[in-house]
Amino acid sequence: MLFQRSGIEVAFWIPPVVAFAIYFFTSMGGVPGAFLLLAFQMSALGYTHPSVSATTQLFNMVAVPSGVYR
Repeated sequence: MLFQRSGIEVAFWIPPVVAFAIYFFTSMGGVPGAFLLLAFQMSALGYTHPSVSATTQLFNMVAVPSGVYR
């Protein structure tokens, strides 16, 4: 899978599996886990663009209300 805008090429299954694993383990503790997603994007994927923080914010906007609902 090639992310054209960032120029990152990664196997198609890695991003969903990592996001699911982060959400699964951090939601049990009541933490959104976006800080781990940010670390994954910057270290494992090598993506250091400012849009990484926007992705983290989007993750928090989805994860926190669903955790509160649960």
